[in-house]
Amino acid sequence: APAGTTVTVDLDGERATAMADDQDRWRVDLPARPAGGPHVLTVIAGAATATASDLLIGEVWICSGQSNMEQGVNISRDPQAEIAAADHPRLRLCWVRKSTALEPQPLADLSWAVCSPGTLGKHGSWGGFSAVAYFFGRALQADLDVPVGLIHASWGGTPAQAWISREGIAPLGDFAEILADIDTAVADGGEDRYEQRLAAWWADKDPGSREGWKEPGHDDSAWATMKVPGPWERQGHAGLDGAVWFRRGIDIPADWAGRDLMLSLGTIDDADTTYLDGATVGSDRRWNAPRRYRIPGAQVQAGARHLAVRVLDTGGGGGFHGDDAAFWIAPADAEDQKIALAGDWRYQVAIDDLRKVGRPPQPLGQNPHTPTSLSNAMIEPLVPYACAGAIWYQGESNAGNPAQYRKLLPALIADWRRRFANDDLGFGVVQLASFMDRVEAPIQEGWAALREAQAWTVANDPKTWLAVAIDIGEAKDIHPKNKQDVGLRLAKGALAVHYGKEIVGSGPVFDHLTIDGASVTVHFRHSTGLATTDGAPPLAFALAGPDGTWHQAEARIDGETVVLTSGAVGEPRAVRYAWANNPAVNLVNGAGLPGVPFRSDAP
Repeated sequence: APAGTTVTVDLDGERATAMADDQDRWRVDLPARPAGGPHVLTVIAGAATATASDLLIGEVWICSGQSNMEQGVNISRDPQAEIAAADHPRLRLCWVRKSTALEPQPLADLSWAVCSPGTLGKHGSWGGFSAVAYFFGRALQADLDVPVGLIHASWGGTPAQAWISREGIAPLGDFAEILADIDTAVADGGEDRYEQRLAAWWADKDPGSREGWKEPGHDDSAWATMKVPGPWERQGHAGLDGAVWFRRGIDIPADWAGRDLMLSLGTIDDADTTYLDGATVGSDRRWNAPRRYRIPGAQVQAGARHLAVRVLDTGGGGGFHGDDAAFWIAPADAEDQKIALAGDWRYQVAIDDLRKVGRPPQPLGQNPHTPTSLSNAMIEPLVPYACAGAIWYQGESNAGNPAQYRKLLPALIADWRRRFANDDLGFGVVQLASFMDRVEAPIQEGWAALREAQAWTVANDPKTWLAVAIDIGEAKDIHPKNKQDVGLRLAKGALAVHYGKEIVGSGPVFDHLTIDGASVTVHFRHSTGLATTDGAPPLAFALAGPDGTWHQAEARIDGETVVLTSGAVGEPRAVRYAWANNPAVNLVNGAGLPGVPFRSDAP
């Protein structure tokens, strides 16, 4: 409404007024009402009147995280049957569109949809509305018998720090440098000057950039050779997260001179900058994107020329990927005249460990990985919505730093409670599902430590709960299809913890050990009716003695405890359960909820 306009809001005869401020914004607060409806809301601003009907009052939940929260009902288990049965007029769906911002954004355009077969499969960004959110809300609405509203705000592949406000994340100290970059970008009117910052980083950290390794006259005769394509971890450089330069000569035919060329280099993990005779021909930061660079004819001369590629890898596999056939150069208008580029290239490691020099700067404004960016654009516009709580399925993108996640997740929860002015904001956390190939070793580092960070957060916050998914993951798919059980377990936790219902909302949680000679008894909370899903002895327990070597344990259930022994461990000192990326598990309580992975030797 124009500044100075008096605005009157009427909700079924109950009125409140406000005046629009100098930014044309206004707000009224109406007294709380019992759950129910439908209601009619009328807004009068000057001569203008707007009316909304079929409004419900009830329990509103924010549903956020990365791709496993974003995954829609259409691409989850039994999509046709689930969508056909989705006639729930008292369940309402709201989807926040993907957006990034360097500063907190005001109220955005949002719309609610009545949950129905016509809306559930369409109202979302990836296969319809969030499957986890829907199955959670459906179970909650059925049990509480009140209207439930679900606000879905998620983005695949994003880290937790993107969802926390500046006020919430700055005290951690972990992101001071990038927060300073954001402040500079905001001061510059939103321009983050990423290319300039990145060029300065390369000039400072990379000897190849300083010493002209891209130039055709650079002497690379002392460089070793490496097969291209092929990740460098398999060619003598395991664990190298840093920068490597590659070079090779190429003979450009006389009839190619002055013609546009197409250069194909497969995919490069993570980022590359590619040069022909010292001039840049292309650059890409996407680890899984095919590199096809067009070289302008004005840059093409016949004879001996030199290709140089600077490759940056920030984690996981590094280097060139793809089939030999994907590596070639040819005239852009005659790609059948290819010159093959697969084979031995000369290479030189420029940065052998990013931890020594610090990670390169990140693009800010359009990058959903930038700390605070999604908080600013997708959460801040919801404030001060009167929410009961939030459910959160995220962690895969932070799995490489579980110690940091022990700070990030509690910080996120505290941040959202502060911003929504609700100290009682409930928070349900989905623990990472099982994933990757199963190993024979009794324990395996990796995702287990991130799961521990999630469980630790919940153990230290009485208004949170954990939905364990260690038993329903898929080894070959980071997006398991079974979202029904995830949503149901979140709902059970909410009913037990947030709504105080007398139901079991958690699987068995480790409490303490008792050691008697070579036998260890594991005591749990929430262990009434302790059993296994298949009637076999419990799986995934391991024992270690004074030497710290882990061995598979033989386990048996004794009432509400599990008794462990191992012929290889005469003096047991510590126990781990389901401590692996994808362990085989079968332990549940009487409510059918799975045991929470743990280690008794946690630091």
